[in-house]
Amino acid sequence: MKNCKDFDENIILHIEGKLDSTEKKAIEKHIKVCTRCNSYFEYIKELLLPGNEQTDQNYWDNLTQKILMKIEEYREKQFLRIFRIKKVALSFTIMLIVTTVFLNIFQNQINLIRHFHLFKDYHVIKNLDTLKEIVTLEDGN
Repeated sequence: MKNCKDFDENIILHIEGKLDSTEKKAIEKHIKVCTRCNSYFEYIKELLLPGNEQTDQNYWDNLTQKILMKIEEYREKQFLRIFRIKKVALSFTIMLIVTTVFLNIFQNQINLIRHFHLFKDYHVIKNLDTLKEIVTLEDGN
């Protein structure tokens, strides 16, 4: 192996016997030379093969199922997290649209009330041209 990091990445494959003969020989050669990797190999071997060298297939099947379940749980959590974020963003967008529409309608109501007050006070205004000037000034504001 090139260095200890390369060995660390292939240790489980070596213990499971899934490496080809050249990689296996390189790992075994490295284990004999490097005390750090040798102790790491022994530690991982004890974790993966408790009690004996040949663990039955049920152990690996159970381990595989546990790992797949953890991956599925993680995916579900990610999906729910993304779904919540999208739900909040959609709610915010809808509230923004409703508020904008409401304020637009409300502004139109204010303009109508303003003009209503002008017409209510029409008996004071004798000249129609004066009324047009007042309405123009109000619309300008």
